[in-house]
Amino acid sequence: MADAPQYNASTPNGGNPLEIDVNAQYDGFEYNYTYIVFCGFIVWLIIPGIGLLYGGIARRKSALALLFQSMMVVAVTTFQWMFWGYSLAFSRNAGPFIGTLDAFGMMNVLAAPSPGSDVLPEIVYCLYQLLFCACTVMIVVGGAFERGNIVPSLIFSFFWATIVYCPIACWTWNSNGWLYNLPSLDFAGGGPVHISSGWAALAYAFVLGKRKHHGEHTHGKPHNTTLVFLGTVLIWFGWFGFNGGSALNASVRAMVAAFNTNTAACTGVLGWVLVDYIRYKGKFSVVGACEGAIAGLVGITPAAGYVSVWLAAVIGLITSIVCALLQNVNDWLHIDDGMEVFKLHGIGGICGAFMTGIFATSSISALDGSSLSPGAIDGNGKQVYLQLAEIAAISAYSFTVSCILLYILKFIPGMKLRVEEEAELIGLDKAQFVDEQIGDWISGDDALLAVASVQIFRPRFPLQNPDLVGLHCSPPSPFVRFRQQNIAHQNNNRRYGVILDAGSSGTRVHIYRWLNNTKARQSDSPKKLKSLPEITTKEDWTKKINPGISTFADKPERIGPDHLEELLQHALDIVPEASVKDTPIFLLATAGMRLLGDFERREILNQVCSFFRANSDFLLPECDIHIQVIPGETEALYGWIAANYLLGSFDSPEEHAHGKDHHTYGFLDMGGASAQIAFVPNATETEKHGNDLKLMRLRNVDGSIQEFRIFVTSWLEFGVREARRRFVEALQESIDVPEITEYPDPCLLEGLRTTLDGTLASDITHGPYLLGTGRFDECVRQTYPLLDKDAPCADEPCLLHGIHVPAIDFDVNHFVGISEYWHTTHEIFEMGYKDKAYDFNTYQQRVGAFCSQDWEAVEQGIAESRWGSKVDLLKAQEVCFKASWIINMLHSGIGIPRVGLEDTRLSGHNGTKEILQHGKEKGYLDPFQAVNKIDSTEVSWTLGKVVLYASSQVPAVEPDALPVGFGSNEPGIPNDFQYPSVELVPSPGPATEEAESWHDTLFGGESPRRIPGVLLFVFIVVIMLFFLCGRSRRSRIFLKFKSLFKRGGRVRRRYPTKLGFMGRNTQAYERVIEEGGQVFELAGADSDSDDGFDSDGVNPKRHHPYTGSATGSQTPGLKFEFDNISSTSIGLGIATSNVLDRHGLVARTESREHLVPTVTQGSRSRTVSPTRGRRSPMMKPIDDQ
Repeated sequence: MADAPQYNASTPNGGNPLEIDVNAQYDGFEYNYTYIVFCGFIVWLIIPGIGLLYGGIARRKSALALLFQSMMVVAVTTFQWMFWGYSLAFSRNAGPFIGTLDAFGMMNVLAAPSPGSDVLPEIVYCLYQLLFCACTVMIVVGGAFERGNIVPSLIFSFFWATIVYCPIACWTWNSNGWLYNLPSLDFAGGGPVHISSGWAALAYAFVLGKRKHHGEHTHGKPHNTTLVFLGTVLIWFGWFGFNGGSALNASVRAMVAAFNTNTAACTGVLGWVLVDYIRYKGKFSVVGACEGAIAGLVGITPAAGYVSVWLAAVIGLITSIVCALLQNVNDWLHIDDGMEVFKLHGIGGICGAFMTGIFATSSISALDGSSLSPGAIDGNGKQVYLQLAEIAAISAYSFTVSCILLYILKFIPGMKLRVEEEAELIGLDKAQFVDEQIGDWISGDDALLAVASVQIFRPRFPLQNPDLVGLHCSPPSPFVRFRQQNIAHQNNNRRYGVILDAGSSGTRVHIYRWLNNTKARQSDSPKKLKSLPEITTKEDWTKKINPGISTFADKPERIGPDHLEELLQHALDIVPEASVKDTPIFLLATAGMRLLGDFERREILNQVCSFFRANSDFLLPECDIHIQVIPGETEALYGWIAANYLLGSFDSPEEHAHGKDHHTYGFLDMGGASAQIAFVPNATETEKHGNDLKLMRLRNVDGSIQEFRIFVTSWLEFGVREARRRFVEALQESIDVPEITEYPDPCLLEGLRTTLDGTLASDITHGPYLLGTGRFDECVRQTYPLLDKDAPCADEPCLLHGIHVPAIDFDVNHFVGISEYWHTTHEIFEMGYKDKAYDFNTYQQRVGAFCSQDWEAVEQGIAESRWGSKVDLLKAQEVCFKASWIINMLHSGIGIPRVGLEDTRLSGHNGTKEILQHGKEKGYLDPFQAVNKIDSTEVSWTLGKVVLYASSQVPAVEPDALPVGFGSNEPGIPNDFQYPSVELVPSPGPATEEAESWHDTLFGGESPRRIPGVLLFVFIVVIMLFFLCGRSRRSRIFLKFKSLFKRGGRVRRRYPTKLGFMGRNTQAYERVIEEGGQVFELAGADSDSDDGFDSDGVNPKRHHPYTGSATGSQTPGLKFEFDNISSTSIGLGIATSNVLDRHGLVARTESREHLVPTVTQGSRSRTVSPTRGRRSPMMKPIDDQ
């Protein structure tokens, strides 16, 4: 084989290509640099991969900034590397700590053998090392995510690469570097890339400080797991080039390094997933698997070319497990490294570097034919200490210098490393970008909306060239225009509603969707036209966070950023952008807010309204209606609507006929503080107690009306939590002996001890406590007095606490119960009785059997998951009291017949958690049935609210039709009538196509007035511009038009002084032209007119051609067009109208022809090629990296 080329200091650039063939010296070694170039290409993929990974982990409002920075980091680092970075790291006459500027500005970096390997041209080596630097800087950027200013971060990137990365790269890989000669072992960058970037990211996070509201669970939750996965895939793929190319030749050692890369990544996944599986009790995490892969890749980086494949597996596994176990390292260090850069790269790199010293094997490093690098496993125990020296030096230098650099930048006037608080709260994307945001990943019915995303952004300012919107290089084809119009039409056909249920323990957002009434009325089904609007939702459209908004009573100004921001962003992620302004948003608070004082309540509600209006365009016309505390009666009324809507009794009354012209279902709800009931009494009771009823009015799709007269009431302190509190107080009063501290509680399992507030306390030795006796029958008896059935009743009849309730006719009134009615009757027996009915026939027997056990037996059963994974100690502790209270409320309180529970007609019904069919088919004719979901939709009062609102948006058929809503049972519109919203329906009209907006009226549809309207609009705009131009400008325009019609022939196009989109030309430019100044031309760029427009009618002021000279009359001038691309152009402004317009392609083709190498003979031969690995002492040393 020919000898490898040798560096000749007399020709530092490899020779003059005009005199010799510089390629000839690499004859027989081309495969090496071809392989390294290919590795460099795939290493480049790591950079956008990191951007995708970071973007997916970040919250959606700041994800675009990280994608943008991945592109900017490549640009900035490339400039830095070409300017002086390469010279500082790899100059041939470098010192032990940093290089010289001999290669400043890429001087002589061309065809000579590289410092790293004689078989690589230096330009190839420079490119490959550049990508390592770019990857490292991109990793560091993760330390500032969601709060770092982009411009200062790019300035920091430039100087960090200069004074941190380049010196460390020189230490490690330059043949003059002190770590290289120590020697430390670092095959592909464990120190320069990972350890240095990990400590630098830690410094970045430390100097910036924590994000606002750091510690909330939303700060650590990836917004898009798909992006995380795709980013990891790109990083994994790019790492084959990262490690496999670091041999700097195509030897067997390079192949082993590539194999080790995949092996370590795979065992890294296994290690992290194992830890997650144990930590999360049998559940997996996609993000965890991705982090495990990266940890494995980081760990193997310094060792890839030194260890065997099985040792690579060990390194990946150990590194991954160590990183996974350090889940709380950020809390220990009191920093906010949300991307976990320090954990994965800093600690992972340290693990890899340390294990390299242990597992490095001479037989592997020798596979390149020139290196021997033994570790402790080969008897060279000293190598471990040398690796520790490398770790300590790089860690200390990177962290210290990074902190100093950041503090210097921080205190430079105008150099704000961190964004303002407002920008951080609304998100970096909205604060630092034009109208762009990270796209959603959608599917199903919304898939067509993705076509609209071809228009990547809508600029806030008018562009001089519409082809520049997004990345459009030409007007859309007729097919694309049709699809876009179809998508816009589909958007207009859908309406959305956002309801926030602000409860005592947390706030939950619900998002619903229904068809626009115009579209819904096009149905040819009479039944659908006589039905209410069809509401749909999805399980992932609901999101809950804790605690409740009532906890912000002492800091109402923080309720938006600390509590509502996540829910609002979730809603914005679901609702299409085009529909946001027409989507109503409601926040309706319940039990917790009712307990606050008027002042605190009003302050919180005002802050909620202000936050919604400032941070979204959701429809919010009146705060007092959209943001309010609703009473228990209203909550029950909405629940009644939701239950009957899902059961189908509104739309199909004939299928739910219960007799006596009655087809609706009663509704029962019980929470922690209160219980509610809502039902339509029979005809006799309705007539007798009409003044006690609420009038509910709904409107069908065709505009027809449904009216119901409903009784609704709420019992305060009758929820399970308040009932338990009253029960414990009654126990204390029943004994009333000061010396007694032990109170026997029949509602607790035998042997169970708790404090009076319910806290488990098995080792209590003093103070009052409750001791369970496990007597369920006694528990039922003692909870009965809490119903307060004997309270005075001012208005007969009464059920509980002296509150009036019309007599319930259980022949026609069939109830469904939710919340505690469901949880208490189902959850505790979900597994133990999964093959038996969940009706109340056997409920008392099951509860009695469960509550007769002692506490130790129940604890053992919970440990064995005898009653399912959802049943924990707290639920088991509370279930006996809850069951007794539910039984008393249902039978002794509300009066549901016990006989119906002991011997029902449908006692074999299995009331599972998921009710898949409507009421009559599945047994809702029983007096009571507990439910959680109906038709896969949760029974929530928020659904009732949105049904009421959607119904109110149906136009009335008659001009004098009564509105949708509810109020007192009076004719017409009572004084207390409550509308669903201030913004009610459009004016009455026929069920025909309705204009969605002024834009559609003017530009869309089939109206015969559309064209005249457009012309009138254009005429008005022209007149306005005419008067705004000023006299002198009007005169010039007039002269130009005059010359257009007077003069003929062709004139040459004038050369502009600035890009068109930067504004009009200055007076100085215009005077030069008018006074006959020199006109600059480009070859072949003649114009058809002299008025400043080219042959296509495009203003040349929008062109920005570069000046240049043609090599001949037949050679087209070189021209770059930034905008005003013709309609037949493709991709990035390359016109296709004729061959002379394809200047970029012609230039590239000509350049390629000049680069064809001349094949020569007589190449020198060399049996092996140098690498960056260690040499055997018996081999002749060769200059290396």
